[in-house]
Amino acid sequence: MISFHNDEDARFLEFVNHNYENKLSDRSRKLIYYKRDKERDFAILSLFLGSGIRVNELSNLRLRDLDFEEKQIHVLRKGGKKDVVAVSPPSMQDIKDYLAVRTERIGAQMTIPAYVFLTRVNDGATPLSNRAIEALVKKYSKAFKSNKSMSPHKL
Repeated sequence: MISFHNDEDARFLEFVNHNYENKLSDRSRKLIYYKRDKERDFAILSLFLGSGIRVNELSNLRLRDLDFEEKQIHVLRKGGKKDVVAVSPPSMQDIKDYLAVRTERIGAQMTIPAYVFLTRVNDGATPLSNRAIEALVKKYSKAFKSNKSMSPHKL
């Protein structure tokens, strides 16, 4: 596995936000999904880099766990221990940006769970699974690092 050095994390986020879609063919299904999920995916990647939390902690994050005032999140650690994790201000802003479009992207008429990171499924929304989050990280890191993917743990 690879990891980021120096300012590569900032370049990675810049790539996902502005250049990833250029690698996709016009009208492809991947481009449609990227445009639909861009803010969510970006917030996930930013949160990993801006907090150091684990995949399971991210997938279980609920709206009530976000503290924008103090720029921190409440997580459930291994062994069921509750903890407070500081998050970089830009990462908290990225979560806010995602939440601003979340209901619209998922579907305003649908019942939306209290989890932060969701995916659209049939007539509703469901929390992203650990496996889906891992696949998302690998997809973007592989595109950024020329076919060398990263795990969320490396982020």
